[in-house]
Amino acid sequence: MDVQRTIIEPHGGKLINRELAGIDRKEYMEKCKSLSSLTISKWIISDMEMISNGGFSPLIGFMGEKDYQIVLKYMYLANGLPWTLPVTLPLQRQKRRV
Repeated sequence: MDVQRTIIEPHGGKLINRELAGIDRKEYMEKCKSLSSLTISKWIISDMEMISNGGFSPLIGFMGEKDYQIVLKYMYLANGLPWTLPVTLPLQRQKRRV
């Protein structure tokens, strides 16, 4: 029996890879030392991992307002691809400590 092997195309046609490697990663890690920090939940970390490794392809980051609203109402991304759950970065403004 001749079995033809095929690779399933990623949702949206392109697998998104947001992971940095090599010199790019090294340079960005150095830059990160001077940035502000956030405390985020394990759920958000999980979403970030899924965005970075292509698990949420075709998303290249957390959803913006337009995609968020369309997904809630129609279960599609603004570009017309089916998508059922919003992927957002929930942050709250905190009072500054004096």
